[in-house]
Amino acid sequence: MFVCSANTLSLADTAFIQENPQHTLYFAYFFFVDHILSTVWTVFFTIVWWNYPHDGQQISNSLAQEAIRHGAPDVKHSMTDAQRAVEANILWHEEKSTAMGVIIVSWLAKVRSWPKSCTPCHVLIS
Repeated sequence: MFVCSANTLSLADTAFIQENPQHTLYFAYFFFVDHILSTVWTVFFTIVWWNYPHDGQQISNSLAQEAIRHGAPDVKHSMTDAQRAVEANILWHEEKSTAMGVIIVSWLAKVRSWPKSCTPCHVLIS
């Protein structure tokens, strides 16, 4: 998603420096499509993450995370897997509102960053 957004912004330089109305219109539509794709991805991620079982198991998503886990001092917890799952769900329920707030604020920041002259609706109306 980041590459798509970065490409969209790189097109802005070309469209606005050349002051070509056709390129600006293409940029507006491309920016709008990029925003829709980003929004769909954010909603998909939010729904999947909300329904993902928070069982407290340590998951390494990369070799770097694996190295950090194995290089850290060994901490002994006297919790069973069932107790760890209960504690993880308690923690998740405490942090749900903060997580949703971060997602909403991030999305609103992207919407607020839209230049008024680049929205497809504004181009079509004017």
